Amino acid sequence: RIPETAKCVVASASPRTIYILGTILVYAPYNTPTFLAQVLSDIAAYQAAFPIGGVVGPVSPVIGYVPYSRIFQLLLNRSGVLLTPAQEIAGNDLALSYDGITWYTADLVINDTDAITFDTSNIHVQPIPSLGS
Repeated sequence: RIPETAKCVVASASPRTIYILGTILVYAPYNTPTFLAQVLSDIAAYQAAFPIGGVVGPVSPVIGYVPYSRIFQLLLNRSGVLLTPAQEIAGNDLALSYDGITWYTADLVINDTDAITFDTSNIHVQPIPSLGS
């Protein structure tokens, strides 16, 4: 039984989609659907652990945000590949967006009740252009 003097606060999270735009350049053997699926799986795992209201820390001790640097790191650090084979983000072309139209190359501040879903449909893997091409 719950005592009559007990108080309960109920709050709900607001769904919020954050769009990720980026092209990952890799050596040709890594330009496979499997490699891209692994990158997307890394982002899904990060999303599953992402706290409602975002993370707080170096950018702000009180305002939650989606860290641009962490998304960048997820796209580059595919389980053990870690910049070998010469993996890079094409021209540092990574951007985040609230609406999929206006893109930002910075942390995205979010509301303290936002529950984040990452839209990864704009992430692509391409082979590193060979010299002379």
